[in-house]
Amino acid sequence: MDSTPSTGRGCAGKEDACAGLAGRRILLVDPAPAPPEALRALPDTASLFHAALPALTAELLLRTRPDVVVTPLVAERHDILDVAQRLIRLGYAGPLIALSAPLPRLEMVLREVHAVWAPRPFEILQDEARQCPGAS
Repeated sequence: MDSTPSTGRGCAGKEDACAGLAGRRILLVDPAPAPPEALRALPDTASLFHAALPALTAELLLRTRPDVVVTPLVAERHDILDVAQRLIRLGYAGPLIALSAPLPRLEMVLREVHAVWAPRPFEILQDEARQCPGAS
């Protein structure tokens, strides 16, 4: 885990989403192997922290004080529901953003996550360049 803040630029066609992150503290959970293309256009004023899911603890949340948590919808060893459930147990109630390749049934995925995460804010940022784990 690297809890040192970093800044980034350029949002690969997601300029509006990245502009909304200006000046915010962003905790990126399991961005393996590198921050997603959708976050490469972050404004210079955003602080970016990285953590693997097992390192996501109350102490980490206190130290980083994230304004928003960003994670892949589906990672190699977990999915958004695993991250959401852990954040709930840790008392985090801020926005959660999932990064994903385009989804054919977005509404179904939103309903499933909202069943666990509501009434907390949640959104899915879809990225044409993003590949699902195991996709070729």
